[in-house]
Amino acid sequence: ASRVTAANRSADTVSDDYVRNALADLPPNALVIIADWQLYAPAWYLQEVEGFRRDLILIDLLLWENRPWYVDGIMRRYPELTAQWQPSLDAFRVELEMFERGALRDTTAIASAYRTLLSAILTIQERDVFVEGLAAAEIVRRQPEIPGIPVPHGLLLQVYRGGVPPVQLPSIADWKLDALLASR
Repeated sequence: ASRVTAANRSADTVSDDYVRNALADLPPNALVIIADWQLYAPAWYLQEVEGFRRDLILIDLLLWENRPWYVDGIMRRYPELTAQWQPSLDAFRVELEMFERGALRDTTAIASAYRTLLSAILTIQERDVFVEGLAAAEIVRRQPEIPGIPVPHGLLLQVYRGGVPPVQLPSIADWKLDALLASR
């Protein structure tokens, strides 16, 4: 019984709090690009199972870059959004399929197609675009110029695309930190 008690994580809300702190105050229908599995996995669960912020479009950058089935799933779920990324998405999808089959011999084409697609994603006008910190680092590593100005927005960065970016302090007064502080 003591092992079960020690392994019981039912009261551990760190993951839940992380997601809610990162996503709760985002504007409706925002696109959020994530590379942190500790954020993406519980966010996906909260969206799909608990219905939290189902209006947000979450894209795991690492799955997007490496798994055709994931790209297909995003395309099926958000056809009106991904249609805006054509033909960049089609070009990348062809290269990604070759990568998945082990038939990709030259990485130049897939790298170029991926950079072009990232630009298309980051410059959509109909939605606010937010990037999690690890995703921002990955994007800059792949493509040094982010189309827009990354402006801190709580735990994320907003890709601001017009004029002088607003100064916006995070609303950390509303963040839930009890579970994180209790784990010390």
